[in-house]
Amino acid sequence: MTDRAISPLRRRLIEDMTVRGFTPATQRGYLRAVADFTGFFGRPPDQADAEDLRRYQVHMRSQGATATSMNAAVSALRAPGCEEALDLCSDRCAADENAARTRHRDSVKSP
Repeated sequence: MTDRAISPLRRRLIEDMTVRGFTPATQRGYLRAVADFTGFFGRPPDQADAEDLRRYQVHMRSQGATATSMNAAVSALRAPGCEEALDLCSDRCAADENAARTRHRDSVKSP
């Protein structure tokens, strides 16, 4: 055990994975994926939006990540403790898509 400070988000992620019975190897992989995303993003993952996640996926692909690796990273970011951040991203993405559809529909209406 370490005396190192753990962020509330990381602590929640670890607790939720433990409660759900994730193996130690799965927990390490998920924590690594979340840490990699956080390093890329430069802020806690709960501050990310849909565009940040898309940019991270583009970055992963440019670094040679396989579809399997990318799916594992997305699974980690959907894990308990991170899911609120992704739900928020999904809500923002849906709102952005609805606004774009409305703008498009309004632009093609005849005066």
